[in-house]
Amino acid sequence: MKIDKYLTPGETIEKSFTVEGYDVHATNKRIFISSFDGNTVGDYDYDHISSLVFHIKRYYWLIATGIAIAVLTWAQKTTKKKEKLC
Repeated sequence: MKIDKYLTPGETIEKSFTVEGYDVHATNKRIFISSFDGNTVGDYDYDHISSLVFHIKRYYWLIATGIAIAVLTWAQKTTKKKEKLC
């Protein structure tokens, strides 16, 4: 692997995966984050990691469309009930 030259004696890669264009390698001592070409490498010791950030992509247009459909359906049913009463 591209990060083998950065490993210390006794350090082994436990898990590797890709996140948003970066290779992430978790070893038994730290986490490596590198670009695909291996030119940019960052390493973070587990003792220095205090939190993780997780981003969720929200589709606000889909939520708004669902609300609009629900309101229009409710309005249509309400007006049909009023027409039957008259």
